[in-house]
Amino acid sequence: MTKVFSSILLIISVISLIGCTKSETLDINEGYFQVQCDYGRIKPGEITILIDNCWPFLEFSDYGIYHIYPGDKLYIEYQGNPLIAESYPGQMFGIKVQNVKLDNRIVKKVSESEIERNNNGLIEKIHNNPNEIKYIILDKELNYIALNQYQDEPIYAIYNNKIVDGYESQELVPICFLAFDPNEIN
Repeated sequence: MTKVFSSILLIISVISLIGCTKSETLDINEGYFQVQCDYGRIKPGEITILIDNCWPFLEFSDYGIYHIYPGDKLYIEYQGNPLIAESYPGQMFGIKVQNVKLDNRIVKKVSESEIERNNNGLIEKIHNNPNEIKYIILDKELNYIALNQYQDEPIYAIYNNKIVDGYESQELVPICFLAFDPNEIN
């Protein structure tokens, strides 16, 4: 019985060594990944940053990225084949990140003419809001409040191309609202 168990352990060790050696020679893959966030469902009262609806699988600061917001696109070079555990949030396995670049973010000030406010100055509706964004990020620490509790100006939005039938269209839509211009944060 001990010999059988030892043989199985030896076979598993050899297979894992072959797997480690093979992973070192994998080709570099690349692709764009979308930064998203969860507004308080994972951690009540806090924003949780996600990448393509998965827990982050890298340290942003390792690649010189210190401030990241929903709607940002990351260009990631990696080895391996991504495997995603389908849950919420998901987990991505099977890749070794080689390099990460933050794609140019598209930030625009939301025109006051697009914003409907009540008599107290609180936001009731933003007209160009097809994703029905319900929160506004207040600062670089990602503190946020409900959009209908916000009465200050200005409001900025990070925009991305609208996805239609799995493809990017030319139409830009807001992905998140902010109380500051994220491009001015150092």
